[in-house]
Amino acid sequence: MGHVDVVVNAPDPLYREGLRRLLDAYPGLRIGERHGDVLVVAAELLTADVVGMLRLHAVENATPVVLVLGEPGADEALADCRVMAVLSPHALTADVLGRAVLDALNGTVRAGVPDGDGGPAFTERELDVLRLLAEGLETDEIAVKLAYSERTVKNVIHGINHRYGLRNRSHAVAFALRTGVI
Repeated sequence: MGHVDVVVNAPDPLYREGLRRLLDAYPGLRIGERHGDVLVVAAELLTADVVGMLRLHAVENATPVVLVLGEPGADEALADCRVMAVLSPHALTADVLGRAVLDALNGTVRAGVPDGDGGPAFTERELDVLRLLAEGLETDEIAVKLAYSERTVKNVIHGINHRYGLRNRSHAVAFALRTGVI
């Protein structure tokens, strides 16, 4: 197999250069300037402008998209945008980005944020909360044990559920167990 050309669209030159370096570090990928096999787009928020740009790209090009998104957004807005993966910049490595690009090229949709082993990635805070949820602790008990406010614990749980499309706390624990993160 030849090289896979990747075009990077990022909000500023520093972010763009960081993504290019990650892509350069992954074997078989090279940076294209205008046309490529896969488009990597970076955005802090999923704004109407970003969705509009992605929709325009989907109409004008047949190339899949890997989206690096700072804050989780409404994933349903991406349904017609050829977005094959949504990655968090906080868990981004050359391996994660490279595999997402190759998966996108092969038509594989990747939901959630992968870790280095291809499974979901969680922050230490999220893992702590998930472990205590799995032990059957309530929100107030988790807050006391971790020295967080109850609001923080609720926000962590909401963030996990939203990012991975989970329905409730039990579903989050089952997801974490099934994927082997706890």
